[in-house]
Amino acid sequence: AYSDVLYVEALIGPDTVNTMPPQTITAFLEHGQADLTLEQDTGEAEEVIRSLERAGISMEGVAAKLLADGVKSFADSFDKLLANIEEKKALLLPIEHMERDISLGTQIPSVEATLADLQRRDVMDRIQRKDHTVWKPDPTEISNRLGWLNTTDLMSEQVPMLEAFAQEIRDAGYRHVVLLGMGGSSLGPEVLRQAFGSKSRYPELIVLDSTVPARVQAVTETIDPTRTLFVVSSKSGRTIETLSLYQHFNRMVEQRLGVEASGKSFAAITDSGTFLAKLARDRRFRRVFVNPSDIGGRYSVLSYFGLVPAVLAGIDIVELLDRADCMRKGCPPYAVAHNSPAAWLGAVMGTLASTGRDKLTLVTSPTIGSLELWVEQLLAESTGKEGKGIMPVAGEPLAAPANYDDDRLFVYLRLEDDDNEDADTAMNSIEASGQPVVRLKLGDRYDLGGEFFRWELATTVAGALLGI
Repeated sequence: AYSDVLYVEALIGPDTVNTMPPQTITAFLEHGQADLTLEQDTGEAEEVIRSLERAGISMEGVAAKLLADGVKSFADSFDKLLANIEEKKALLLPIEHMERDISLGTQIPSVEATLADLQRRDVMDRIQRKDHTVWKPDPTEISNRLGWLNTTDLMSEQVPMLEAFAQEIRDAGYRHVVLLGMGGSSLGPEVLRQAFGSKSRYPELIVLDSTVPARVQAVTETIDPTRTLFVVSSKSGRTIETLSLYQHFNRMVEQRLGVEASGKSFAAITDSGTFLAKLARDRRFRRVFVNPSDIGGRYSVLSYFGLVPAVLAGIDIVELLDRADCMRKGCPPYAVAHNSPAAWLGAVMGTLASTGRDKLTLVTSPTIGSLELWVEQLLAESTGKEGKGIMPVAGEPLAAPANYDDDRLFVYLRLEDDDNEDADTAMNSIEASGQPVVRLKLGDRYDLGGEFFRWELATTVAGALLGI
């Protein structure tokens, strides 16, 4: 067997450098011999080289190639190291296109202390590892609802299939897509519908999340049932309102197309094994999108529940997911909590709520007004338990500063290039009165993808801080 220090002992000479792995260094320190071995037996070595040259092998050429390849290998490794450092550095800094302005007054030291505590307890890494003890000792409910943490990876793989489905619907000549859903199944799609509308030459998206007869009748009169795709959306698959809406429109389609053909006018989004999944198969729906069951309803906007209606309306879901993934990568488990946009927002909400400022007043630019309702449900249903939590206030007309008590936190989601004059004026007055104000700036509508993820993660952080 070869000695474990052969390639050290045999290559010692003037002006040489030998790189060794740690185990070789240890072995050489234990039993290696440091002699000028390259100067020994040179005659034999020279004869070997002459023999190789006679055989047509140029050692000078071999050495030149080894040197070039070796230098390139080291250079490539060094370039990769520098790139990794730049990537990690970017992750440790705030996301540049997701700017924030804060005015927290005397609350700043408390928020800073909370951020330090999050860092000390390794909360962000534990959330990423789905460690239920961040919130409660019982893991069952919590651990089965954190699939949204990796939704961007999962859904990015489904983009080609989703885009092909959207093309199929366009080719079929559908003029409308009517989403039938309630709560978490409809609020996210409504945010996207309001912000983006429907792209030219794509079906118009209508979100129907009401059983009020006048609203149902208005949608019924707007559409041609033979040229409309109905998307029945329910995580549980048994939402009474959603199934009732399905029955209503299914009767219309059957009357026009017949029972056998009616299924092609419907698609479903639900979890595996639900009543709706079985119904969709039995009725031969055009498509059934089975969502991961570990994604809770109010956290599902970046899954099939949000992306299917989005892609059908012509929204660029690649860009939407990219913005969400940018935010996710900007909130890595190893980042300094202060530089994580979601950890920071969660710390602000949780800290101020624990000191009595538990009414979070949401203000948005007009184009993204529905985002208030989405955040409202996310916060209310996630933290409004056990007699404590954060009370979101959405859709409330802003009043004069004197009308607000010291139980408020204002969060203003400001979309650039929107009609922000009234909201800007009101928020400036409220801030000047001493109320805590957070401004989150969206560069364009696709930054909604980042905001969805930011608020989902921030809500889990706030819940952990409040012991919910």
